[in-house]
Amino acid sequence: DAGAGHPERPSRLQAITVSTSGSYSVVYTDVANQVSTSNTIVVTVNPLPTVGVGASSSVYCTPGSPVTLTATGATSYTWAATTGGNLSSASGNPVTATPSQAATYTVTGTDDNGCQNTAQVSLTIGTTPTITGITATPSTVCPGGSSQLLVSTPTLTYCVPSLSNGCSF
Repeated sequence: DAGAGHPERPSRLQAITVSTSGSYSVVYTDVANQVSTSNTIVVTVNPLPTVGVGASSSVYCTPGSPVTLTATGATSYTWAATTGGNLSSASGNPVTATPSQAATYTVTGTDDNGCQNTAQVSLTIGTTPTITGITATPSTVCPGGSSQLLVSTPTLTYCVPSLSNGCSF
């Protein structure tokens, strides 16, 4: 109060970090008049939402190919991407990514209490295999016959089954 006989008494704000729900008490002591008063307030600490994110594919072969990103665990979502991560929208769910290079996407989910948490997903560019050899066994067939094709790369071997006999090694 400010006025006759009462010097101005500004409010004193004290901030504390609350990490657990419960009752918190404040005690105010007027040293000059040797009196104390207290008050209690109940504080509820809501849990953070468990935000998850998934991609329709985590490896893509052609830069700019669309990949659907879907978030879970909250009620609203905002998105961010590293350089080259191109997003159809910075908010909403799901969104479409069309990365021009390997990229990491971060989604921030907000729940009904206003609490936020994040999750990330990374997309990488698959390598185009180099074909070092291809063989057909047999290499000559009659109409309606079959041949097994074996495609080789430096690190992988692919078998291309014929229509009639499948592929075996």
